[in-house]
Amino acid sequence: MAPAAVGTLVVTAVLVAGLAIYLIMIASNLAKISSALDVVLGAVTGIAGQVKPAPGVVGSIARDVGAIQGALHGLIALATGGAAPAPAAPAPSRSSARAAAAPAPSSGRSRPNLPPPVHRRH
Repeated sequence: MAPAAVGTLVVTAVLVAGLAIYLIMIASNLAKISSALDVVLGAVTGIAGQVKPAPGVVGSIARDVGAIQGALHGLIALATGGAAPAPAAPAPSRSSARAAAAPAPSSGRSRPNLPPPVHRRH
C-alpha cells in the first residue's frame, strides 16, 4: 500500500476516534442534565401539590382596584375642570386597612400592601 494511503487511513481513524470521544462526552453531559431535570421536575410537582387557590386574595385585589379606579375618576374630573363626582368606591379590604394602620418602618418609607404570610406544613 502506498504511504499516502496509509497516512490517509491513519488521519481518518484519528478523526473518527476524536469524534467518537466527543460524542461520548456529549452523551454523558446529557445524562447528567437529564438526572438534574428529574430532580427539578420532582420539586416542581411537589410545589404544585402544595399550592392552593387564593380567592380571598383575588377578591382583595379586586376591591383595591375598584378603589383605585374611583380615585382615578376623581382625578380626571379635577384635571378636566369638571365637577363630576367620582363613582362610589367599594369598601377597602382588610389588608389595605391593616397596612394603613401599621406604623411606617424606621427608614421612613411606607410599607407595601402585602397579604398576610402563608404558613406551610412540612
